[in-house]
Amino acid sequence: MTQHQKLYIVAGPAGCGKSTVATQLATRLGAPFIEGDELHSKENVAKMDANVPLTDDDRDPWLRTFVPRALEEMDKAGTAVAVATCSALKAKYRDIIRDSAPEELDLQFVFLTLDMEALMARVRARKNHYMKDTMVASQLEICEIPATEPDAVVVNVTNKDAQTVEGLVREALGV
Repeated sequence: MTQHQKLYIVAGPAGCGKSTVATQLATRLGAPFIEGDELHSKENVAKMDANVPLTDDDRDPWLRTFVPRALEEMDKAGTAVAVATCSALKAKYRDIIRDSAPEELDLQFVFLTLDMEALMARVRARKNHYMKDTMVASQLEICEIPATEPDAVVVNVTNKDAQTVEGLVREALGV
């Protein structure tokens, strides 16, 4: 790395709006966008498609792909920033991503929250996606919303001041 770089990781359970918010954030920042779902192994996708929750061991190699992919995309795009989506549900998952990052890379986790009923409705409305609504409960069971992580901001998707995608992006950026 020759310059200071930043990776935003838009996180949260299935259906919270990660891809929507991350796409808009990337557009606003002129940054490459990395869809975390596309980084899963075929085995992981098959498990989720069969309604089998991933284990920590399943997730570990996937979590370690984010930083190298982001650095590669920044290099290709000639930018110092990238945006990725990743559920990053547990603190230890976020730690794996942090541990895979060079010291010079700033990480910013943007953790989106939404109630289970809304998550279920959003996931049910998706067409041709491997993540089924039955998996939402298993995600919420293991979910650890960041409370004391200095590189994480929690954004409540139902917050009346941030109900638009642009409002969510502003909140994520702290503006």
